[in-house]
This record gives sequence, C-alpha cells and structure tokens, in this order.
Amino acid sequence: VQSRLTTFINELALLKKSPPTIFAPGIITAQSISPDKKYIAYAKKEKSNELYVLDAASGEAQKISGIAADDTAFVWPAGGNWLVAEKRGQIAQLFRKGGKNWNPVSLTGLPLGKFFLSEKNPDIIYILTPSGIYSFDLSSLKSKRLNTLPLARDYIILKDKLWFLSGENLKFWDFLNTKAAIETLQKISIVNPKFTARTANYFSLSNNYEGIIVDADRRSVLSVTTQIKNIVENPAANHLLIANDNEIWLIEKNGGGQELVTRLGEPIIDAAWHQSKQHVIFGTRKELWAMELDRREPRNKYNLIKLQNFGGHLQNDDDYFYFTGKISEKEEGIFKLEI
Repeated sequence: VQSRLTTFINELALLKKSPPTIFAPGIITAQSISPDKKYIAYAKKEKSNELYVLDAASGEAQKISGIAADDTAFVWPAGGNWLVAEKRGQIAQLFRKGGKNWNPVSLTGLPLGKFFLSEKNPDIIYILTPSGIYSFDLSSLKSKRLNTLPLARDYIILKDKLWFLSGENLKFWDFLNTKAAIETLQKISIVNPKFTARTANYFSLSNNYEGIIVDADRRSVLSVTTQIKNIVENPAANHLLIANDNEIWLIEKNGGGQELVTRLGEPIIDAAWHQSKQHVIFGTRKELWAMELDRREPRNKYNLIKLQNFGGHLQNDDDYFYFTGKISEKEEGIFKLEI
C-alpha cells in the first residue's frame, strides 16, 4: 500500500513542469485570454488603470487607448477580433483588431444596458435596456431594436434565449422569434435568488446557502445544496466544478449528483480544471494548489506555488495556466505556469 501511495504522489508532483515565469509585470487588476489563445487583454495599475493587449506568442504588449476602472473585465466577441472592456455588465470601451493594432471604436449611438454575446452570430451583441432588447452588429456598428423587455427582477441571455426571474418562476423566451411565447421552466423555491455565474452552456441562480444550475440546451435544472459563485465547465468532463468562498464541488452533468472536493478555512480566490480532468487547480490568498479528483480519501493536494498575494484570473491554455499575483517584492504581474 505504501508503494502505491508513494508512486501516486510522485505522479502528482510531476504536474508542475517548470517554475512560473512572469509574462506581464505590474499590478494587474484584470486579465482575459482571447478564444483563439493568441492574445491576453489586461488592465495594469499605473497612474491610472491602463489597458494592454499582449501577443501570447511574441510577448509584445500594446498599450491601447482608454482608462479602465478597478472593476473592469474583458470579453472577446467575434472569435477574438474584437475586445470589450466591460464595467458592471455594460460595455465601457470597444476595440477592433486592425493588423497588429487594437483600435478604439466610438460608442456613439450604442444603447446603454447589460450586454450578452450571440451564439448564432459572432458579430452580434445583445443589449438589454428599459426601452427594449437591442442587437448591435459589429460588422456595421449599427444597433437595432428587436423586442420589448419583459418586466422581471433580473435577466441573462444564453443560447440566444432570454432567461429571467418573474415572481417565483424562472422563464425563458426566444425573443428573436416574434411569434414565440414566453415559457416557464420551473418554479424556484430558493429565497431571493440571483443570477451568479454562467458558462457557454450553463448558468446558476443562488443565494448564500443553496442554488440551482440550469442546462440551457436541455432546459434541465440541477439543485445544489450550497452557494454558487462560479461554474467551471470542461466540455470533455462529465462533471461541472462549482466554487464559492470556501468550497469546491463536483456536480454531475447528468443527474445532478454532487460531491464535495474540498472545504477550507480561508477564501478560495479562483479555480479551474486541469486538462487531464483528473485535477482541479485553485488558489487561496497565498498559495496555488493542485488537488486530485479521485474519490479515494483523503484526496492528495499538492502545493504548486507560494505567493505573497494571489490575484486570481486563473485561465488555462492547454499545458499552461495564467494567473495574476505577487510572488516576491520583485515579481508581480501576470504569470505563466506549465502544469
């Protein structure tokens, strides 16, 4: 038994293939990798927060126009040829790739409201405003009113459907079809739920104690007995990872069986799948960890890095993980780690 256990620990240790290398130095407040993995957008705190786009192959960073707020995030429409700097769910700045440059685009005439990307048309962005649902066409830079917006507590768009809370009911609507009726998916028994996370195929509603995960394709609902703050989807895996402040869970995509992976006495800042689907990579304030997902107890947990501060923004690109943080007084920024 000891021999088998020792062999397994050695295999786990081999996950870390090299020390982390700094990819973009500085105090980083936001970062996002483009869908084609060619670029990294990030906000760097200087005199103010400045926006950059970094070429992942060459390591060259281009400073682009605009000043980002501390709560800025990035979204990549149209396969990575456009970049949205968003603030609180609304478009704050828009950039278009032209050659090697990222050029700012005027937002004059753009409706103000929460925005969502279309799955059917990569050039379309949907915007929800009190006056209606609009589409914004990136190819023509023109907006068009599509439909009225139903009265509801909160909304999201996923799979080109509008999902919203109306009273105690979760409803959905094919708003692109002028003849489609609003349908009720399910009565929600959770007290004061909010939309908390979404992936390409799933979204969650949660309060501080429990939640549900909705499969937007199948229109099925998985009940979860814990708070949901983040959903991490791996299309090749049979489970979803969900995370909250102190816990990571595995949720079966078919059937909704749930299993606690870990519960900590300190905050979990961010989590992601390892490409092997056998491990979860997650960060606390001072450490980055790999934990195996095998059901043997206790699960092996391997410390990858100790940091002065882990900033989060954990994203993977095949064999590499990118994250922000501070390892030492001389090393702070976006790091690249081969795992």
